[in-house]
Amino acid sequence: MEHFDWIKGFVLPYINFAIFLFVAIKFFRKPLNAMAALRRENYEKSFQQAKKAKEEADVQHRALSERLAGLDREIKSQLDTVKKAAELEAKQIVESAKQLAEHIRSEAKRVAQAELEQAKESLRREIVSAVTSTVTEKLKRELGKSQQTDLVRAKLGSLQAVPGEA
Repeated sequence: MEHFDWIKGFVLPYINFAIFLFVAIKFFRKPLNAMAALRRENYEKSFQQAKKAKEEADVQHRALSERLAGLDREIKSQLDTVKKAAELEAKQIVESAKQLAEHIRSEAKRVAQAELEQAKESLRREIVSAVTSTVTEKLKRELGKSQQTDLVRAKLGSLQAVPGEA
């Protein structure tokens, strides 16, 4: 068997490794600690920003929820107002229609009464005209010229005696 050098073969590499670790820790400790601290600081800043953003989001959520509830109440209030206004306007329209119908009825009644009076007057004139014409014809047939003249003079005399008409 060959002779194995325990120091060179086994112990020295571990000593070299320990020296390397010692030197590495000695030189890289501060930069690694600084880098770790910086990283930790960045994580903490990010955490704080996230926490602050969450709080702001919660505040906005509450504000929007309150606003939404207020809008729901406002919409209900406006619907009630519009419904009341529509009912009032409907009542006014119905009342106006009733008044218009009553006016039309009374106007139709007045027009019908006026036409009736006009028809009565027209009928009276026709009757008077027919009677006058019939009487005139009858008088012409039955009375002589001198009797007709005397009758006309008597009627003219009675017409002159009527006061206030000219």
